Amino acid sequence: MFNLRGTAINESQALSIVLKKNRYYLNRYTDSGTGMESTAPRITEDNIVWYLPAYEQFSNLPAGSFTPNDFWSSTAYDNATQAYLGNGTPASRTTQKRIRVVRNR
Repeated sequence: MFNLRGTAINESQALSIVLKKNRYYLNRYTDSGTGMESTAPRITEDNIVWYLPAYEQFSNLPAGSFTPNDFWSSTAYDNATQAYLGNGTPASRTTQKRIRVVRNR
């Protein structure tokens, strides 16, 4: 997968990019063993406006501006090494495809 600048990103980075389009809160955590502090985003269900569509939802998106088989869906396959593309075809998660973020109205 690639970001808008054409830089390769992995699957977890793609999810992070999508989630950050929504309102989120930063929670601070302190590790009781080491005393080190860290932060992690917390997103409530009410704040999710932008998301990756499931492969069944690609047919509801405006036609003509993209080809669904060029994009990842949010739908996981029944194993840890594959996921579905926007056209419903399973593909290896190491395959480089694009992501299309959609907005709830």
